[in-house]
Amino acid sequence: MGGAKKAIVAAIILSFALSACAQDTKPPQPDAVIAQELNKYPGLLPELGQLIEKLRNNVQLPAPRDHSQLSPLLPGSTTYYAALPNYGEAAHQALAIFQEELKQSVPLRDWWSHGDMAKTGPQLEASIERFSEVSEYLGNEIVITGSTAPDDSNMVVIAQIRKPGLKDALQRILRETGEKTKLDLRIVDSKELGTVTGTGNGHAPVVLVRPDLVFFASSIDTARKFDSLLDRKAGGFADAPFGQRIERVYEGGTTAVAGANLQKILSYFPAKDPNDRKAMERFGIQNAQYFVWDHKRVGDLSLSESELSFDGVRHGIASWLAPPAPLGTLDFISPKSAFVLSLKLKNLAEIFDDLRDLAADSKSPAFVMLPALEQTMHISLRDDVFGQLDGETTFEMGGFGTPQPTWRAILHVLDSDRLQSSLDRIVQSLPVQAHETTEDGVKYHTLQFPSSPKPVPVAYAFVDGYLIVSSKYEMVREAVQLHKSGETLAKSSALVSSVPPGYSPETSLLLYENASSITNLRLSQLSPEIANVISQATSQATPTTIRAYADESSVRSVTASGRIDISAILVGAAIAIPNLLRARIAANEASTVAALRTVNTAEISYSVTYPQKGFSRDLASLGNNPKNIREYTPNHAGLIDDTLGGANCTAGQWCVKTGYRFTVAATCPVSPSPCGEYVVIASPVSSSTGTRNFCSTSDAVIRFHLGPELASPISASECKRWSPLN
Repeated sequence: MGGAKKAIVAAIILSFALSACAQDTKPPQPDAVIAQELNKYPGLLPELGQLIEKLRNNVQLPAPRDHSQLSPLLPGSTTYYAALPNYGEAAHQALAIFQEELKQSVPLRDWWSHGDMAKTGPQLEASIERFSEVSEYLGNEIVITGSTAPDDSNMVVIAQIRKPGLKDALQRILRETGEKTKLDLRIVDSKELGTVTGTGNGHAPVVLVRPDLVFFASSIDTARKFDSLLDRKAGGFADAPFGQRIERVYEGGTTAVAGANLQKILSYFPAKDPNDRKAMERFGIQNAQYFVWDHKRVGDLSLSESELSFDGVRHGIASWLAPPAPLGTLDFISPKSAFVLSLKLKNLAEIFDDLRDLAADSKSPAFVMLPALEQTMHISLRDDVFGQLDGETTFEMGGFGTPQPTWRAILHVLDSDRLQSSLDRIVQSLPVQAHETTEDGVKYHTLQFPSSPKPVPVAYAFVDGYLIVSSKYEMVREAVQLHKSGETLAKSSALVSSVPPGYSPETSLLLYENASSITNLRLSQLSPEIANVISQATSQATPTTIRAYADESSVRSVTASGRIDISAILVGAAIAIPNLLRARIAANEASTVAALRTVNTAEISYSVTYPQKGFSRDLASLGNNPKNIREYTPNHAGLIDDTLGGANCTAGQWCVKTGYRFTVAATCPVSPSPCGEYVVIASPVSSSTGTRNFCSTSDAVIRFHLGPELASPISASECKRWSPLN
């Protein structure tokens, strides 16, 4: 399915899901929301499937690009670069198809015009329409670039202009949306740029519309410098090594490109402390050179390729990933697995040495007790355990969405007898219950580690030079049977056919994810009927794979999946996320106001119950007694729940609930006189969880103030100067 098409549908469903969550102080999970909604509108799922099919067949995606007309214009000091295609026309086509379906489909129209979608839907449509309108004026590529230099940090978003009239269109859209967003943005032409001013010493963002180009700059100063660079045609990016590396990414055609000059970025922040330099050497990042990424479509596959390159040989932690090799551990994994991670690392004894050196450099006590433990167990962990593992390891996870997820690990062993002897000595020195059983010549070991409320089981077995470990004996036994039968993931058509053209099946890392299996498992617990329909619809879906290939001086990776355009999803997310964040913020603020009213009621009850105390001095006094929830005292009155009235919510301390931090400050004369006033304050944890601070006093009026998060409580008198909440 095409990315732009899927992005629009995904944006629609995500907008609905999170806006619906905003109505509840404890939002349900998105898959639960979707299941509930599909149950509410029984004809909706087939209609959505028909819509997706029409989008797949009728939306035309932008053509790949084999070069960039914008990158030569950039300065040689550029340290990061990202380029996306212009998805405006694809978004317009998708929206037109969706709107036509709304006219023809009663279930789709019924869902879109009721509940939260009645408000969120038109907002999303308007956002897509504005996005498409602006895109009509732009060329086929949009570039995001800039520098991270400490003395000249900047960002520019640039595009070519296809036709005149963009400035008027942008100013009109800004007028339409500016009242709601309070966006401090200047839209100017070249003549106006010289006289435009802004707050904060020229740090106001600017959109400069030139006859040939339009660009957004993070500040007025950046806009003037970049405009001058364009006039002088002084861009040096094409001649810089990083620019030449980016240009090579375009060869053969690409949809999206991104990169960072790690060598230059690291040079801006030199490690002056010897310990910092040593840490960088241990991690192996001091000679990192470039990171580049691109996305393209090859037939029905969507490929994302990346490369992390080094100026010389990889070392330290960066060298842990070994060169590509066959992954025999996959011969113990089921082809029905939902999530598998397989690694080819260097010998684990070498990794053990690196970790020990890193701990010594950081003065970590992690290895301090190791010699004594090894003496007690009569083994060397490095030589007798880690040294017997060659680094090939596969992890499998299952049971997603269930109370007890399962796991399984398969490790390639150099000397099974020596490792088994070492494990026996370790088990004998630990307070664990051990049990052995033999079946078809394979000895299975089950250990019970003491834990509360119940022991933690671990089972393992050695087979043909491999160690199988799992949370369940049955899963170890299943892995052995899979290996004997040969019906494994390694030989499955799904994995074999997922190798991208031009890439080897031998890898340094393989991540295999069957997302539809995970989704179906979770939905089956909520609505088996819906899960069955979705399972049938996604039965031919291509699993997502990530493969990494390590060599002496680089690590390359390729992500392959069904025909999903990642850059289109980014565009869809850019349209949908502001609405989703507003929905989440609205939910947080609604929950916060309700919590403040609860505290007000509790304070009044407290002052009546304990007149000698007056109002409570903190939230903890209004909460439960942690030692006996049925005991009520002035120190723990049991009037609010533990999320607000926990034992740690004492005077001067903030307690977090639904994205907000709460505290109470009381006005109390000299003891033993009662407290005659209080103020309860709620401040957002960050700008992404709330945009308003709230407070209330003994008058029970909820007040708010727009501004940054509070670092310390305010007084009751200051609270009363804030605006009352309508």
